[in-house]
Amino acid sequence: MKLPKLDFPTYSTILPVSLKEVKYRPYTVKEEKIILLATVSKDEQQLENAVIQILENCCSVDILKLHPTDVEWLFIKIKIVSVGNETEVDLPVICGDDCPTTLHIKIDLDNEVEVRGTDILENSGYIKKKDGWLVKFTDNIGMILSVHTTRSKNEKDVLWDCFVSMYVGDEVISKDSVTKDEFIEYMDELPRPYADKIDFLFRNQPWLVVPFKGNCKKCGKEHSTEIMGILSFLE
Repeated sequence: MKLPKLDFPTYSTILPVSLKEVKYRPYTVKEEKIILLATVSKDEQQLENAVIQILENCCSVDILKLHPTDVEWLFIKIKIVSVGNETEVDLPVICGDDCPTTLHIKIDLDNEVEVRGTDILENSGYIKKKDGWLVKFTDNIGMILSVHTTRSKNEKDVLWDCFVSMYVGDEVISKDSVTKDEFIEYMDELPRPYADKIDFLFRNQPWLVVPFKGNCKKCGKEHSTEIMGILSFLE
């Protein structure tokens, strides 16, 4: 007789940036080991690859088409249903000479994670489109960029990955009608004010944060900070 296979419970969440509903399941013991091994390595790239692998296994969505903040949100949700909503983090602090150099804190991932910056771009004149953000260069020339997760660390490769289309008046220039080399050359020749608009778009995407206040057990001094980044929750 074969050992019985167990059905996974399934859950769903609304992603904070795309507002899409995504279904997911807990990760297995085998998949958890992928995270643990990557955590021990302390290698950021290995950690990121491990997170993407787990998400690809556990979710009903193409991870590389999701906004980075949606990816962080989704991983936290999977972590909650897999090992619980509580996680522990050591925060470096500066206190008295005889005080600890870190504060050991517990975080409730279900209730203490906040989404920030969802309205910055719209308040700055950027226009949300179905497939990205419109960056206007002039009254009749603009570019649509879709900010999403990419494996590339090279700035030009990231821009190319996120490029959707351009418009010149009523004409739309789609990505499939432009080569990567043509696009990179175009970006290199942009006047600085237009390049700055693109930089602003990427620098002001929504993000996840856990605000925290705690007191030193030795001297009682209060410390406050904000924890950001998915890798902070892998310990």
